[in-house]
Amino acid sequence: MAMSPSRLGVDAPSRGTTPMIDMIDAWLRLAATRIHDAAPTLTALDQAIGDGDHGTNMDRGFAAIVAALDAGLPEADGELALAAARLRTVGRTLISTVGGAGLNFGNVNLVFSDSVTDGIVISQRLHTDSQSGDCLVQVGRALSRDELPAR
Repeated sequence: MAMSPSRLGVDAPSRGTTPMIDMIDAWLRLAATRIHDAAPTLTALDQAIGDGDHGTNMDRGFAAIVAALDAGLPEADGELALAAARLRTVGRTLISTVGGAGLNFGNVNLVFSDSVTDGIVISQRLHTDSQSGDCLVQVGRALSRDELPAR
């Protein structure tokens, strides 16, 4: 049964690359669709605590990611290098198109691209390596649980 493509191309067919690249691209397209659908809610939540542009900015950033996916594969030799290049493109795109949150989400993708280059599975990096968390702490000025003020 054929599925009709969404506005952001979530149902786009495989481009004949490796399963890893197809999975990364499908995940990014799905994330773009989910963020687009949730943009009004994200913006409303941000209006209560900030400047009220988070949903709009994230939607713009992920639409730019989908445009980069549609433009073709980055230059790279081999599956891991291609995956790392794709994640670097995602990171740089978020940094350049999204406001403050773009730095956080963009830099996490840059850390992930380094992980892939080093042959580390991203889920392993998330669960066992503090570098990803350190990236968020450094860029987003987040506090660890130990540094949070008592309530």
